[in-house]
Amino acid sequence: MLLAGVQDASTQQLDLSGYLENTAQLDYADTVGAEILNAGKLRVDLQAYFVGGFALIGNLNAIGSVGATERHYAPYLPPSVNAALTAAGIVDTFSIERLRVFVDNLYLSWAGGPLRLRVGRQQLS
Repeated sequence: MLLAGVQDASTQQLDLSGYLENTAQLDYADTVGAEILNAGKLRVDLQAYFVGGFALIGNLNAIGSVGATERHYAPYLPPSVNAALTAAGIVDTFSIERLRVFVDNLYLSWAGGPLRLRVGRQQLS
């Protein structure tokens, strides 16, 4: 896909891609019964190339939880740890946000000859 008004694909280009996935998890413990975690994730990847060797690369993630968002972790811990947490007044549940939207990577890249510079939030390999 070309940027608006640009005739030459070698000078400016915008690429969008991504994926949609669903994750379902079923946990069972005698003390709380069955717990289902069901979430969908949408990821949109962006790569924009500009004249002069510049590129803007990044991705946006949106994760939405469906159904119950409160989880119990006490059934999966040793009794001694549960007793210590209870004595400290720590609750045995945690909540998952219903909708999370975040930028995973977003960086500006410049390549000139054998040199490449990247600035921004990125995964380093």
